[in-house]
Amino acid sequence: MAKNRLREIEGVKIRWQYFTAPLLILGIVAIWVPFIIFALEFNAGNFDFSKWLSDGLWTSVWICFVFSVPFLILSPLNRRFFGKIVCVLNEDGIHYKDGFVRWNEIVKMEYEIDFPGGHIARYQYCRAIIYTSKEEIVIRHAPLFLLSKVKKQSSDIPTGVSKNSKGTVGFLFVALLLIPFLIPLIA
Repeated sequence: MAKNRLREIEGVKIRWQYFTAPLLILGIVAIWVPFIIFALEFNAGNFDFSKWLSDGLWTSVWICFVFSVPFLILSPLNRRFFGKIVCVLNEDGIHYKDGFVRWNEIVKMEYEIDFPGGHIARYQYCRAIIYTSKEEIVIRHAPLFLLSKVKKQSSDIPTGVSKNSKGTVGFLFVALLLIPFLIPLIA
């Protein structure tokens, strides 16, 4: 296995977050399953709020919480102790796999979210994109909290989630809200 030079660099080490996806999926399931039950029973005309609250909502949240406990324990450990280091932030700038960029060279920084899909994408994972006056630097597998760490180190750098990612997340959110109401129309 190749030695990661980022281990020897002093500073804030940013690691690939292995457990974010399972936590997000379990969180969505905890909310979406009771919402589907609500929508289907409401459309069928036999909705009972007290039964839905006890059987649907709380049961789903409890089951997802129980399955989330290992990931909730491993996630902070991943952030501090294990996981591949994707970059290191220090007072000079950002050290990444293929080089180094100084804080004063960075024009802006964006976070790009990719979802696995049926099309072949250039990237199939989340990443941070550092824009300088000369180039775009891509840090693959960067976690979203990298933006807050960059803001803490150099507050004058504009950071944010890309417009494309906001649109994709918004579309998925609306789709998750509409699917339970469309199921009776399809069935």
